[in-house]
Amino acid sequence: MLRGGIVRLKKKKELINILKTLKQLHNKMSEVISRKEVNILQRLLIDCQQTAIDIGTFLEKEEKEETIKETVGILEIYCEKIYQISKSVIFTKQQKQEIDRLIDEVVHNIDDIPSGKKLLVFMPYKASMWTSLESIWKAASEDNNCEAVVMPIPYFEIGQYVKGLHMKYEGDKFPQYVPITDWQTFSLEDVMPDAIFIHNPYDDGNTLTTIHPNYYSDVLKQYTDCLVYVPYFTMGSYIKGRSDFQYVNKGTENADKVIVQSDFVKKIYQSYGHSSDKLVVTGSPKTDAIVNRLKDKFEYPEEWISKLEGKKVFLLNTHLSYFPTAYLNRDKYGYDYAQRYHEQILKAVLNNPEWGLIWRPHPLLFSMANNNFPECVEYAEKFAERIEKAPNCVLDCSADYMMAFSRSDALITTYSSLVNEYLITEKPVMIFQTRVSDENANNSPIDMRVNYFRFPKSQGMTFEHFMQMVTEGQDPRRQERMDMLNDRAFANLDGTAGRKALTHILSYLQEGEVCKR
Repeated sequence: MLRGGIVRLKKKKELINILKTLKQLHNKMSEVISRKEVNILQRLLIDCQQTAIDIGTFLEKEEKEETIKETVGILEIYCEKIYQISKSVIFTKQQKQEIDRLIDEVVHNIDDIPSGKKLLVFMPYKASMWTSLESIWKAASEDNNCEAVVMPIPYFEIGQYVKGLHMKYEGDKFPQYVPITDWQTFSLEDVMPDAIFIHNPYDDGNTLTTIHPNYYSDVLKQYTDCLVYVPYFTMGSYIKGRSDFQYVNKGTENADKVIVQSDFVKKIYQSYGHSSDKLVVTGSPKTDAIVNRLKDKFEYPEEWISKLEGKKVFLLNTHLSYFPTAYLNRDKYGYDYAQRYHEQILKAVLNNPEWGLIWRPHPLLFSMANNNFPECVEYAEKFAERIEKAPNCVLDCSADYMMAFSRSDALITTYSSLVNEYLITEKPVMIFQTRVSDENANNSPIDMRVNYFRFPKSQGMTFEHFMQMVTEGQDPRRQERMDMLNDRAFANLDGTAGRKALTHILSYLQEGEVCKR
């Protein structure tokens, strides 16, 4: 990966630090010769000569660029001087000045060796989380001053319901336009990237998955001067104590830079002791993926076209634990609120041929229910069957939610991180759970009070009322919602968050401010 005549910034700093230790050894040699400790002097001379040889050998691997050839020549002169001192066992002040001067010349030359294009390595582990890094990578791949490498890393599923530990790798699941570098043939140690980008901050602290230990954040820091953490999620709700893990984790601690979605979120990070210099407010690159892809023309499945064409379409999102939580909280009469509200929504759509419904259950809902809450499976599966048989409803179990975002006119949902991202579409959202408290809303990056709610105590409305409002093109909370998103939740909601993040990192590298903590 290293190109001829190029020495990466981190390697240059490493070489210069080693050369500075040689001058410290020269001082030590003066001390031992004054005490006539010849044996110690000889050992020091051997160390000096071997270090110079090692540096020269490394440099000779590079293309014979003039600066490098000249530097190797100076190191050869240095080695000859050291040899002469070892033969005479005399070390004068003049000799020390000569070898000090030679090392100073080598340091100067190495500092002048071009670092070439900035080598940026992107290290996702799950393809579904790639959108958190993609817009930064795209900006880097289009920059003539950058070499952008995407190297997905292996991971393991863990937890009490996983039998055995099996390594997983998703390098074949990324978009076709993303060139993938094989982690088994790419050596971070050899190339010393200028910056490494990660989206998983938990290292060994995750209870569901863990990346390969070779790529924990404390290991990666050895190979770069700029470790960049970009959260794979957007920050929505914040509750002190419950949300701490998002702000206090090994990846955040070890990162030189953390890409932050807003000034509001930056203040939360700072409340945990993270320095302002580490936190880069550029917006979330995940929002770039939404903003840019909403402009795409999707090829909808034939079923979607036949069932939804000409209708106002509502996206129904059910989060992972909604059915199990409702089941566990049944009253003595067996009342299950999750089933009740799903029935109300489906009935409303079936009763109005002008409306269409896309049901998007959490991707793990069925498998999680099968493993932990088999009592919930029967209803969920029958509900899915009814959706598929209905003339104006479709089931969406795809990995990519953007098609559903694009085709729908509004979202009806339980609380979910999906809400954070759907808000960016500027379309209305109805939440059929208890309205968030004022305290929680005031402390959170995203104020959920700007949405519509089902319950009267939350100044709510029926599902039919919400659907009719959307059908009539009414959205009285739209301006309040958009002000909150732009002023508080996210910076740069114009698709430029990734490019601005890259600009900051390149400036940070260029100014030589790396590793200042």
